[in-house]
Amino acid sequence: MSGYAHWDITPGMIYGFRLLGRAFVKIGCTRNLTRLRLQQLQSKVRCPLYVLGEMPVEQGLFRVEKRLKRMLAPYAHYGEWFAIDMKTQQFYALVKDAMAYCLHEERPEGRWYR
Repeated sequence: MSGYAHWDITPGMIYGFRLLGRAFVKIGCTRNLTRLRLQQLQSKVRCPLYVLGEMPVEQGLFRVEKRLKRMLAPYAHYGEWFAIDMKTQQFYALVKDAMAYCLHEERPEGRWYR
């Protein structure tokens, strides 16, 4: 991730995908449609995937994704996959917490993103 991404203004979607019948969740972001990302991943994974949840992010997409992954670090399994039995309501609560955290982060003065 490049240096400016921490203070990004990028909009997009945060998504959570889950393996059907298993306690594995993938957290990620996309600037496209979540269903297209799901189709891309499904071709690489043997078990069926389903959308656990998706939430639009008006700005700071990469910051929110990074914060989510830090919050889930104790459950890290491989790459963007986490070994956790997460429910849809938990996903949305987690994303809201990450967005609130990123919204209140102090930003350095005199940057182009002001």
